[in-house]
Amino acid sequence: MQIGEDPLYERYPMRNFPSDLTIKAATGPALAALEAALAARRPNVDARRKHAEKTSAEMRARWQSEIEAAGRKDTITLPWLTHCVRAVLEPNAIVVNEYSFRQEWCPLEDPGSLFSVASAGGLGWGFPAALGAKLAARDRMVAAFLGDGAYMFANPTACHWMAQERNLPVLAVIYNNALYNAVRRATLDMYPRGVAAGEDGRRLAELSHGPAFEQVAAAHGGHGEHVERPADLPAALQRAATTVRAGKQALVNAICTL
Repeated sequence: MQIGEDPLYERYPMRNFPSDLTIKAATGPALAALEAALAARRPNVDARRKHAEKTSAEMRARWQSEIEAAGRKDTITLPWLTHCVRAVLEPNAIVVNEYSFRQEWCPLEDPGSLFSVASAGGLGWGFPAALGAKLAARDRMVAAFLGDGAYMFANPTACHWMAQERNLPVLAVIYNNALYNAVRRATLDMYPRGVAAGEDGRRLAELSHGPAFEQVAAAHGGHGEHVERPADLPAALQRAATTVRAGKQALVNAICTL
C-alpha cells in the first residue's frame, strides 16, 4: 500500500513501484483517518505495538553495539563517523546526505532536517545543495555528508569559493574510502564474472591518489582537517563545528575503510 501526496511520482517517470492500494493524501489527514479506522480494532493494535516496541529495543541495542565496536577499531568506519557527527550537530541542524548517512547511528527528530539526493539528482548534488540550504536557513547549522567521489563531482573549488563569497559556513564531512564505491558496486552487479570483477570492481573506481581535500577548504579561508584514527575523530569534528559556529566553513576529511 502507498499513501502520499504524489504516491505515483507522476513527474518522475523513472520511478515505479508495484502497489495493491494507492491513496493520494497528505500525512496529517491520512494519519487521522487511520486512527479512526483502527479504533474498533484496538486489541490488535495494542498487540502489534508491543511487538514493535520489543523489536525496536532489540534494534537499538544492536546499533549501540555497532557503534561501540566501531570505536575500538583501528580505522574509521561508517558507524563511528556517523555517531561522532551526532555529537556536534545542533538540535535543529540540517543534514544534506550524498553518501550513506544512517539515522540508526545519528537520529534526527525534526521535520526538514535530512535531505538526500532525489531521482532527479546525480553525483555532485550534495555540496551545492548544502550551500543552498544554508542560504535559505542562515540561522540553522548545515552539514553535508559526502563520499569522496561525490565531493569531487561537486566541483569543490567552486563550492568552497561560493561558501566564502556568500558567507555560507557549511560543515562538510567527507567519508573518504578512496573509491567510487557506487561504480564498483554497479560493475560487480552487472559483470560479476568480468575482467573488472577480478580486481574487486576497482578498475576505473580507484581514488587512492586523491588530493588533500582539507587543503581545498583552507585555501578558501576555511578550516580543514585530515583524520585517520577513530580516537582523533570526535575532537576534529568539534573543532570544525566550532569554526562553523564562528561563521567560517569547515571540512573534515575522514579516511575510512570500505
